[in-house]
Amino acid sequence: AVAPLATKDELSKAVAPLATKDELSKAVAPLATRQDVRESTEELARIIADTVASPMQKQFSELADDLEVREEVQLLKRDMLKIKQALHI
Repeated sequence: AVAPLATKDELSKAVAPLATKDELSKAVAPLATRQDVRESTEELARIIADTVASPMQKQFSELADDLEVREEVQLLKRDMLKIKQALHI
């Protein structure tokens, strides 16, 4: 046996609670578009570069300079020790 088909009235009642195209358009309108997300991502990348990446790069550079100076000081101390030993000071 074949199940009975819904009547037009039954279909109307079943679809009545569903949102209309207009209602869906209004509900979706405030959501971000792909362009909005893209622009926000680019802005976030700029903010991170300015506030995190650049200062960290500067600190790493300064740290490398500090380490280089330390190495030079160690070499100078070693050389001074050798000079003192050679001069019996």
